[in-house]
Amino acid sequence: MRSSMTRQIGTLLRGHLREVARNRLATFFTFLLPLLFVVVFGFSSSSRATPKLALAVDDHEHSPASSMLTSWLAGQAVFELVPIAADAPPAEITITIPAGALDRTRSGDGARATVEVTSNDAQAPLVTQALDAARVELASHGPPAFAYTLRPPREAGNLFMLMLPGIIAMALLQLGLFSTASPLLTARQTGTLRHLSTTPVSRLALLLAQIALRLLIGAAQVGSILIAAVVMFHAAPTGQPIAIALVAAEGAVMLIAIGYALAGVAPSRDAGQGLVLLVNFAMVFLGGIFFAGPGPLRWIAMATPISYLADALRQVVFGAPGQHAVIVDAIAMAAWTLAATALALKTFTFDMRERG
Repeated sequence: MRSSMTRQIGTLLRGHLREVARNRLATFFTFLLPLLFVVVFGFSSSSRATPKLALAVDDHEHSPASSMLTSWLAGQAVFELVPIAADAPPAEITITIPAGALDRTRSGDGARATVEVTSNDAQAPLVTQALDAARVELASHGPPAFAYTLRPPREAGNLFMLMLPGIIAMALLQLGLFSTASPLLTARQTGTLRHLSTTPVSRLALLLAQIALRLLIGAAQVGSILIAAVVMFHAAPTGQPIAIALVAAEGAVMLIAIGYALAGVAPSRDAGQGLVLLVNFAMVFLGGIFFAGPGPLRWIAMATPISYLADALRQVVFGAPGQHAVIVDAIAMAAWTLAATALALKTFTFDMRERG
């Protein structure tokens, strides 16, 4: 019995994959549109041309060695030294020199002390080259060699880093709407599902095959977006892969359940497509996918399921601060999944003509 079920799921899965490949509109919204967002935001944030990078030096040592390092960096053509002040614009790169980092008499062991550097990934190679040259220059004048560590900014270093978790959330939204609700609406309208229900294939096998297909598509979406971001724009996710996978999987299940619920409540394919577009608009523009809006917009976003997925992704992908703890986002997504599943079980039929 189990082997028969497995064969049925495998056969249905292959058939559904061919169906997805033929659906060009769903393919565009599911794969190409999110990748287009990656390319657009990636190039727009990385192609900004500035003659010099704003460099702030936070010197807590105030020794001849730290002054020499500051002067040397200020003399480099790629940097423009800017002050550290509350009313000053934020520097693109901040170098912090702790007390004793360069003066061996203060630290007791200057080689162990560390100069901390805050820069984003796009600037890291340039900063590394400059500091390596500075170590050689300072060593020739007597101060000890120093170590340094590159740290990412507290918030994402550029617009692309801010947008990437939102792009992943938007891609999974397209999975739930245009790759789940829309095909189901068409299959119900044309009688495809009704025909399948009359075959020896069990309804459970049909449901499991469809869910497995969409989870595979979701994995391909998230993987392709992250690979494109890393390869093309040198993005460096700081979260654990397992945490990213778990959050993305829970978000995909939630949005797939919502897709089934939308396909179930729609009285016709045309009405359902209009509902899908309306929900897509509300989620994208009011759901806080890319930025958490202030005041009333934040409360509106909290009423949408996509906001919890985007909030969790921002935290697990880049470690950015979130509106809620990740566990709160996970509980909220689970609640939305249960509610959507209950609605789908109550309203979904294999044929729209079965609705009484």
